Amino acid sequence: MCQAHADRVLPRLSSWAALLIVLSAFAVRLVGLEAQSLWYDEGYSVQLSRTQSFVQIAQVTAQQDLNTPLHYWMLKAWMLGAGWSEFAVRLLSVFGSVLGVALGWKLGQQLLGRGGWVSALLLALSPANLIVAQEARTYAWLGTAFLTTSLALLVAQRSLQVRYWGVWGVLALITMGLHVLGALVVGVMALGVLWQHWRVRAARLSAIGVLAVGAALVLALLPYRASYGVSFDAPADVHLVAVGALAAQVLPRALPQAWVVPSAASVGLMLVVLGVWSARDLRRRVVVLLFVVNLAALVAFFAWSGKFSARHPLVVQPLFTVLVGVMLQSALKGWIGRGILAMLVMLSALGVLAVRQSPAYANEDFRGAVQYVRAALQPDERLILVSGHFAPVVDYYWDPDASQRVALPDDPVLNVAHALTYEETVPMLNAALGGKGGAWLLLWQDDVIDPTGLVPELLRRQAVALGPRALITQFHGLRLLHYRFFQPYRLLPERIPASPAQIVVNRAEVGLSNLGCTLPMPVRAGAPWMEVWCFWQIKPFRPLDVNTQVSLRVFDAEGSLRAQQDQAIAPRGLPYFPYEKPIFAPYFLMLPADLLPGAYTLHLVPYTAAGEIAPQVMLTFTMLPRD
Repeated sequence: MCQAHADRVLPRLSSWAALLIVLSAFAVRLVGLEAQSLWYDEGYSVQLSRTQSFVQIAQVTAQQDLNTPLHYWMLKAWMLGAGWSEFAVRLLSVFGSVLGVALGWKLGQQLLGRGGWVSALLLALSPANLIVAQEARTYAWLGTAFLTTSLALLVAQRSLQVRYWGVWGVLALITMGLHVLGALVVGVMALGVLWQHWRVRAARLSAIGVLAVGAALVLALLPYRASYGVSFDAPADVHLVAVGALAAQVLPRALPQAWVVPSAASVGLMLVVLGVWSARDLRRRVVVLLFVVNLAALVAFFAWSGKFSARHPLVVQPLFTVLVGVMLQSALKGWIGRGILAMLVMLSALGVLAVRQSPAYANEDFRGAVQYVRAALQPDERLILVSGHFAPVVDYYWDPDASQRVALPDDPVLNVAHALTYEETVPMLNAALGGKGGAWLLLWQDDVIDPTGLVPELLRRQAVALGPRALITQFHGLRLLHYRFFQPYRLLPERIPASPAQIVVNRAEVGLSNLGCTLPMPVRAGAPWMEVWCFWQIKPFRPLDVNTQVSLRVFDAEGSLRAQQDQAIAPRGLPYFPYEKPIFAPYFLMLPADLLPGAYTLHLVPYTAAGEIAPQVMLTFTMLPRD
């Protein structure tokens, strides 16, 4: 009688426990959902989904993003009913993450034969899952989709029925449609299905279909690959990528940086334990191998492509969390298992608090910056964005009128092929600022797109006191500069000016070349300073000292040194990564008051700590009488 009573009561308790964990996960993810500003990727997702049609979304994601459109379609359909406030656009990801918690319970049940409440609990409290659940991106749904596909694979392998293999194939295609990384993980899964179930016709056809769609997807995106530059540094160091991918299973971002290697080591040790624990159980062994092989494939892909973010390996993180939960639940009868579970729950809770409170997990404050500029912007000023790829998130907060901002470059996706040069930038600045009285400059990731500080220098040269106003630092992750011009903005020459300079190679060549130097304005006697423009280049690129200096020396007709000043060779120094474009370098040389009208020679001598280097430049000019 007691056993019969237990058989009736325990399933009910299990169902109530599952419901309680799922509702708790939902509540945790709702808290502070709109507290932070949208960050760059979220702004891109929302603006693309909101402003483009379904067909246009497919075209734009293929050409600009090298991605699949399903999440953007979901977000567009969602916003048609829910709106596009910060809370609304992130709520879609909340539902995706909470669904993953429920599926974690179900997958744990498949592996244990009873409710997988530990797996669901760990997923509910996972800081990594919390972060992706509170951003309007695909990663919450992508992780859940991979969890779903893994569960469908276990069911199909156990039943070997045609319909279950068909369900697995459909879910694999959905995972593929959410992100290109989905194509990678289900592609690896499909290869495993072919290897293990080749003789099962339904399994073979489903796997071949998934691989065929994946291959077609790759071929469709290949034509746009050449114009999609994302990194100067591909391929990346596979060891660093592997450590980052392992650590991401615990920490989506390093907090602090010193925790990355210990976290990666902990995950690696846990994988060894999981491998030993699963050796005698076929289903568990399959899931462990599925995680390990897919994580290895992701690491190889990131190392090859050179583009790695801690968010990317989170596609397999829910599966890892489920495995850890299943292992702990099977060992809960012992005090060691219970102690480890209590410790993990406590660490997860601390991680959730850290996500809520630590600046390391704070988004860039685009909301605050835009609101500040909108309130302070004068009618004769414009907002300049560098790098221009964060324009969509600025437009989200500037909406509906974004005519007062200028994106440099005008590309909503980070693309190093569009790194700024003088001849590309000046026409856009002239068009935006001609006759204006000032400008605001919002900077983020400008070290990649404007590595030599071209835009701040072009604005500074026309600003009061030839220097930027104080940095406004209250906007997390962003730099905001304000320039008031000492007279209405003067149009700059849109081509590199012809240079009368003589370029001399009288030192050992190090890869640096000079495209010419010129004086943009006449020099008059009594002027406190003179301005010099130079254009340098490192092509073919070779690493040079980023702190290279140039010595500017003015000699009179008799060869006497009359003025000298040393400055950085470029506003930010020489780039440390392969940047082969012309480098604009304006210099301001202070002049003594006693210089008389006449002929002078300016020598520009670059040097490093090791001594002078080639090339050196000589420019003859005439100092005019006072006005």
